[in-house]
Amino acid sequence: MKKSILIDKIDDLDQDYINIKEVISLFEIRYFLDKLKLIVENIFEVEDISNKCKKEQYCVARSVFAYIALKEKYKKTQIAQKINKDRTTVHHMVVKFKDYQKYYPQYKTKINETLNWYDDN
Repeated sequence: MKKSILIDKIDDLDQDYINIKEVISLFEIRYFLDKLKLIVENIFEVEDISNKCKKEQYCVARSVFAYIALKEKYKKTQIAQKINKDRTTVHHMVVKFKDYQKYYPQYKTKINETLNWYDDN
């Protein structure tokens, strides 16, 4: 994060002083997608969900990533940019997420593990 962006965000708080927790919160928001991406890649045991691989495991991992990121109120364009996709593709991933949960039992454990991580954080 650029120093100027952080300063602007701190200025927007309308306070004479700033709590360190607020600064940490700003960083957590900024880097949540990076952290989520790493967690999903680790749980699904894939190299990089932003590549063009069409293997099922990558598609499910990207779908879980998109679902959680959208649930966290990120815009589809932000999510798409993080994984080198289009916003309409992100929409499709989120729609497919329910299908993956329902009809792909081989991924149920990994999907639940990722969702549990999200719920715990």
